[in-house]
Amino acid sequence: MPLSYNPSDGARPDGFWGPKYLSNRDITGQAPIDKTTFPGVYVTSACHPDGVYDRDSFETCFSNLIAVGFRRLVIDLYWDASNGFFGLCPVEVPDIGNNTVSAQANAEMTSPPTLTPRSVFEYVQDSFARRQDQSVNATSSNTTSSGGGGVTSTAAPSPSSDVTTSDGPTGATLINLGPFRCSPDLDFGSIIDIIEDYVDSSSDGPAATLQILQFNLHSARSAADPEGAPQNISSEALPTTQELVGWRFANEMGAQLYSPRDLEADRSNMNLSWYEVRVQERLPMTGYFHTTTSSSGVVSTDDGWPSELYLLLTSLRRLILTWGVIDSEMEGYNFTGDSRHVFAPGILSESRDLGQDSEGVVTSGCFYSDRDKDPAQVNNTWAIAALNNSRSASQSFLQNITSCGVSPLLNDTLNGQSAASAYLDYQRYVESTIIGWADGEPRNGSSPGVDADRDQDQFRCVVIDSTDNYRGKWRVVSCQGQYRAACRIGGQPYNWRLTRTETDFTGAPESCPEGSSFDVPVSQLENTYLYEHILADTENQSDSSLQRGVWINLNALDEMNCWVTTGPNGTCRYQRDSQQERNRQVLIPTIAALIILILTALTILVKCNVNRRNSKRHRIGPGGWEYEGVPS
Repeated sequence: MPLSYNPSDGARPDGFWGPKYLSNRDITGQAPIDKTTFPGVYVTSACHPDGVYDRDSFETCFSNLIAVGFRRLVIDLYWDASNGFFGLCPVEVPDIGNNTVSAQANAEMTSPPTLTPRSVFEYVQDSFARRQDQSVNATSSNTTSSGGGGVTSTAAPSPSSDVTTSDGPTGATLINLGPFRCSPDLDFGSIIDIIEDYVDSSSDGPAATLQILQFNLHSARSAADPEGAPQNISSEALPTTQELVGWRFANEMGAQLYSPRDLEADRSNMNLSWYEVRVQERLPMTGYFHTTTSSSGVVSTDDGWPSELYLLLTSLRRLILTWGVIDSEMEGYNFTGDSRHVFAPGILSESRDLGQDSEGVVTSGCFYSDRDKDPAQVNNTWAIAALNNSRSASQSFLQNITSCGVSPLLNDTLNGQSAASAYLDYQRYVESTIIGWADGEPRNGSSPGVDADRDQDQFRCVVIDSTDNYRGKWRVVSCQGQYRAACRIGGQPYNWRLTRTETDFTGAPESCPEGSSFDVPVSQLENTYLYEHILADTENQSDSSLQRGVWINLNALDEMNCWVTTGPNGTCRYQRDSQQERNRQVLIPTIAALIILILTALTILVKCNVNRRNSKRHRIGPGGWEYEGVPS
């Protein structure tokens, strides 16, 4: 039976966090995805801290990680050559059907070893480009498994008859394999099942998000020696075409993938891709990357990436696949056959070392520079920092990481508990990475401590507050308040200036100086640049009022809790769409009922007329003429 997307009750965002997550997606979704901070997690650390690979528990855990908002999922896959499939268990799973099984529900378990690869096979950009070129003209005949390059095969000893089992946390039978306990049917297909069900259940505009799946490839250990080294794999025992990771995803969910070939096509002619978008907030911010224009007017780029809103709402793509760590035992894998579906290692990640003090302040590795605002110099493309200790999971440090333009990648088990049973810890982790909003914001009429009798417009417009209590965080204020406004210079990232005079929110767009436009920071790093600019202006102008608030282009004037970045007159397309859907749901049955009523009335009238005519007797009178009448 296939697994499904089935998170715990409460794992999904509630009525307060739902609009907050949606605003985060719609704001950061305007920037290229390589400049956006996506919280990530190592699935093994979050779901299998005790070495237990229970299928049902994994369904809950993996679903919870998606539901709480992790956007990059790092997944360890183990090639089980004896069974011919990728499993999630680090050990090949023996066939116990013909063995005498001794159930040991309370079998004594050793601590699971650290699953770090013994060696890593990394790809360079040039080889990635060559594979891309080769894959364009590739046919199905050249997607067979490639040679192992001298890697030898070690035959796996047959499991002994005393293979034992135990009951898992959900009551299912698990196979005891040294320090691990594994379900026999927890494999790569389980990942596809959950992802496919998640995509199907979140296909509407407000719920859709982009997921990055990063796969680490390992060779499974022998069932006869579960604590030993990973097995060497011969070229003949490597995955066939039908078992390739990218091929299987493309076969099951090809329409949802944004592939290397898609990126290449989009970059080669932006007139037919990113520039073809007609919705303002989905247009690309080209200041983040280089473009060239041909003599025929075709715009192209060699380093640009699409925005998330373009992928979700225009291109209708939900998934990006990429390789992570490749063990040396798996370097014979047919990467060429998968190059059209999966991005090579290092393309979607750039490790960034960060230093921090005891207060969680980033002391080194931050991309903010008070001397440079050139995107070419402030290059945080796919910057990632792996976090593997509890202090790194603190709210203040996570906020500082994202404010520095780096995506946090959790490689730890929070409080020693799996996300299946303790999803709240992981939920709070992701909440700390959301752009801009201060704690408790955005308030509305239903927020605790708010006077519901007051004018609701006080909760419809947003300022960035640079006082010590907020430090560049956002809060909602009355739209009639008087503040300066934040204006982006020349449509370029990181370049801000403030209006010279205060204005209400409605007048903010017209108050921006020539050559600038009223805008909102579209990344955490951009917000840091705006915050620091406000502090500098406060010092230069000796005007402390700047710190208490500066308008940013974010409001919910059209619909409560629907935050738009299209100015005072912007409309909430989600609320409008939902209202149209409600109207349609009411209108269609009403029209159908009217049609049925009319047809029924016509039928009755026809039948009455027939009955009336049939009720009159025709008699022949003298001279042969007829008359109608009721016989006496």
